[in-house]
Amino acid sequence: ALPISGEGLGQPIEDAHSSAPTGRWQADLRTGLSTRDANLGRLLGLDAVESAQPIEDRFHLVHHDDMPAVIAAWRRAVNTKAIYEAEFRIIRQDGSKAWLREIGGFVAGRDGDPDVITGFTQDITDQKAAEDERRERQDGFRTMAYDVQPLACPCGKTGNVT
Repeated sequence: ALPISGEGLGQPIEDAHSSAPTGRWQADLRTGLSTRDANLGRLLGLDAVESAQPIEDRFHLVHHDDMPAVIAAWRRAVNTKAIYEAEFRIIRQDGSKAWLREIGGFVAGRDGDPDVITGFTQDITDQKAAEDERRERQDGFRTMAYDVQPLACPCGKTGNVT
């Protein structure tokens, strides 16, 4: 299994990871334990310390509307030993909300079997807010273009100039 601390990644990568809104995690299917680094704890609104907990606890903060898709993605990855990817909202213990993106893949355990999934979680809250703002602007432009259309083209419903 890979060390959750990131030892051996090199100082530039470690520095970037510690300052970026990302966290690392690892789930050992054999032991049923999931570990997370301090950065992930911080992203989740928990204590910024490395920790271990049952795998099912990984999903306790997921917004209830997003839970079915997250669980389906996790089960698909576990059952097929494929890449796990999910985007979802969380509700932190303080009530604040965030959007997260997770991606992980299987690595061979001590016996060579792929029984450990390791990955990263990224805070994409700002990205989602920018997407929502862009979508609202586009909707506003569409509405404005629709409202202005009769002024710009003196055409009847058939397209003929009136």
